[in-house]
Amino acid sequence: MGRKKYVFSDGIGKILASFAHKVAAKCGLESFMPSAFQIRYGGYKGVVAVDPLSSVKLSLRKSMCKYDSQETKLVVLAYSKYQPCFLNRQLITLLSTLGVGDHVFENKQREAVDQLDAILTDPFRAYKALELMSPGENSNILKEMLRCGYKPDAVPFLSMMLQIFRSSKLLELRTKSRIFIPQGRALMGCLDETGTLEYGQVFVQVSGSRFQNSSNDFLSSSGFGFERFNYVITESIVVANNPCLHPGDVRELRAVGVLALHHMVDRVVFPQKERDFWRNLPMHHRWARSDP
Repeated sequence: MGRKKYVFSDGIGKILASFAHKVAAKCGLESFMPSAFQIRYGGYKGVVAVDPLSSVKLSLRKSMCKYDSQETKLVVLAYSKYQPCFLNRQLITLLSTLGVGDHVFENKQREAVDQLDAILTDPFRAYKALELMSPGENSNILKEMLRCGYKPDAVPFLSMMLQIFRSSKLLELRTKSRIFIPQGRALMGCLDETGTLEYGQVFVQVSGSRFQNSSNDFLSSSGFGFERFNYVITESIVVANNPCLHPGDVRELRAVGVLALHHMVDRVVFPQKERDFWRNLPMHHRWARSDP
């Protein structure tokens, strides 16, 4: 979809909901169906998002075609799911350029180190850190041990694995400035096919137990049974492109609730509308685009 000389749908397609179920099953996803997939199909590449109103299995835009190919196999590279958010040196440099004080990053770094120190003695904080910072199969055995009541400082295997986990995160923190942001998410972007969102608005719905209420506070559970639900964010948020190299790659946008987009989970949905005076905007107000 293009307006004037700008293309807002570059690399974005659609997938039929029933076909998405079949693709998810082929990927071994039985507990949930992703709302979007990053794919390769012949000479096409990009992201396809589930569209409840679509009647076509796969809708691919011209901007997704990179070369001609007779290959008909659908390859799924990634899909929408919970992904932790980390600051890095690129993003810290840009935020600092935009006026964020050094003390903010120092406080976030101190909080991250304190959280990593606590996992060696506190079973609940260890479980929470693994759940939030390292989702996936690699940490499942450790989380299961913690759920069964094993203490981090009493079981040698569990203690050793948590120490390795802590050391790896501290190494990333020291060499790459990867600071864990508990209330952030790494999300794939897509287009508002309904045309509802206005310029400067986005739709963000996150999955899991990481948010509790409108203030985005974490769940403070007395046990390990986190409640599972989806949460629609309706407040000002900061969105950064990845990779981010230009001040325009960091934007403050308004997240709003849109009923027609509630099927989109763990995605950041951008509007297809541009601002009339786009060309007159200062460079730091523009969004530098790249492939999703």
